[in-house]
Amino acid sequence: MFLDAEVQRYDRYVATRPVFEAGIKIRTCDDLLWTISGTMQNVLENSESLQQDIYRGGLRTDLKFMPNNYWESEATYELQGYSDNNLRQAGELRNRLQLTPDPRRFSLLVDFYYWNFAHPSEFSPGGDPFLNMTHPYWTPMNYAMPGVGVEWKQWLSWDRFDGADHCWVSFSAMKRWDSQNQNYIVYRGMLVWDITRRLSGYATGEYTDGAPYRGTGAHGGLARKF
Repeated sequence: MFLDAEVQRYDRYVATRPVFEAGIKIRTCDDLLWTISGTMQNVLENSESLQQDIYRGGLRTDLKFMPNNYWESEATYELQGYSDNNLRQAGELRNRLQLTPDPRRFSLLVDFYYWNFAHPSEFSPGGDPFLNMTHPYWTPMNYAMPGVGVEWKQWLSWDRFDGADHCWVSFSAMKRWDSQNQNYIVYRGMLVWDITRRLSGYATGEYTDGAPYRGTGAHGGLARKF
């Protein structure tokens, strides 16, 4: 079982509520791991979604399959209900093929993402189309996005077996195309270190190069294993 939760409180607009992902992991065999979880998240995409205090919650399921020591494949399905009476379905398929041995791992990445909403956004009539608009967030309909890229991962810790204290850094570049005829490259860096047997820290940064999705982002945090 696992739980990743926090209580978010804001000065204006958004009500105080818990956000979380909680679920169970089931290992059906040595090569297959099945995860089922429930989620709750605030929708903080723009000022209008904040003023309408929109949140979403639902179910998520993951299947992770390792047919051999060099190939990892993972599939995800999400069903999320929105507080303003909308519904989102999302599917993901991710593959990682290891090309060189540890501790300097070079991998090929191939993935595919799909999103679909029950109802699209609707702009308001009048001078400000965003004021009191319906579903004030990104609502793609039958949106697909494949990608292919490479990743380099370097272990900084001496031991790499399960249960050891790990420390590693990774860098990746991912070329993406989508069903709206846009293409761009996503560069990402990540650092992970085990503080104790159950507590780990992480930091990640990302840069997206290509209109209309150009942008940067960074975050860090702590993860506890139960």
